[in-house]
Amino acid sequence: MFRWAIAAATLVIGTPGSTHAQTESVDRVGQAASAGADERSGVGERLGPAGPSVGGSRSSAETLAPPVIAEAGSPIERYGEAPVDRTPQFLRQVTPLLRSGQCQFDYGMVYALQETNFPALEGSNLVRTDVRRRAWFTPLAVRYGWTDRVQLFLNLPIGWSDTELANPLTDESRSVGGLGDATFGMTALLRRDPSSGRSTIGTVRAVAPTGEALNPLVLESSGLGNGVWRRGADLLWVQPLDPVILFYGLGYTYSFESRFGDTNVRLGQQFSYNFGLGFAANERVTLSTAVLGAYLDETETDGQNLAGTDIEPIRVRLAATIAERRRLVEPFVTFGLTDTAPSVELGVIWTR
Repeated sequence: MFRWAIAAATLVIGTPGSTHAQTESVDRVGQAASAGADERSGVGERLGPAGPSVGGSRSSAETLAPPVIAEAGSPIERYGEAPVDRTPQFLRQVTPLLRSGQCQFDYGMVYALQETNFPALEGSNLVRTDVRRRAWFTPLAVRYGWTDRVQLFLNLPIGWSDTELANPLTDESRSVGGLGDATFGMTALLRRDPSSGRSTIGTVRAVAPTGEALNPLVLESSGLGNGVWRRGADLLWVQPLDPVILFYGLGYTYSFESRFGDTNVRLGQQFSYNFGLGFAANERVTLSTAVLGAYLDETETDGQNLAGTDIEPIRVRLAATIAERRRLVEPFVTFGLTDTAPSVELGVIWTR
């Protein structure tokens, strides 16, 4: 029952675009509830432009002047700028694509659902208890190019969360609205291999408990955040293979101890991984898929591990990143592949 409770509480508002534990909010809070009832590619020469566009390997907005016909034996001269590869913009939230002094802003609409059930003893009756958690939020985010190789970011979602617990003998629900937890940090291009084009990107991040906390000791609790300070780091490798970009990475997140009621709680450590690819369908559209997985070890209460509270949520995310005139539009859907992962998350993100 503890394990089911963890899964039931995995849904708090976060930033769906990220490939590193993008969803660290979802995975981490999932473990939080177990106690109760049971976060980028730039390249030296850049992977792509800073501007908010994505799609194929050529920019439709840029044209070349007619070539100059040169004499035999002399090089042919061309006028205008070379076409720009905009495909890497599907990784804009986890790679430093911005030039120094440039900014990007994210906003959108996201709906997330977590459903689970388990047997519970009500009086002398063993009944099925269903837990359903819903969230509807706007993933607000800003990114700033500190240098051509370093990007700063801040994510602060705002929205609504509802938790419903029902069985044949009772039906309870609780809703809250407001800010979620704030995530901030820095992403940097660490290395680029000139021969293969592979880039290594590092991220350091912290999460502040700015949202109303989901109480990990109460199954029917509803909240927009975890209620604990967290810090973590990620490594991401990006390999361009025109017209495909492959990526894979690892991450780690540590949660500090916090107090809920009269109990000291430390959520389990999180070890995350992700991998996937983006494909340039044409000049304006990039299709991408990512597998997002994590392992969270057991939650501690008053210094004691709670047996059976470790979880392993795994999800798959499908998205299309579409370049419009002055912005990107990214509809997406995420499916849970394990019982402890959120059932589904879908929405659209706009980037300017």
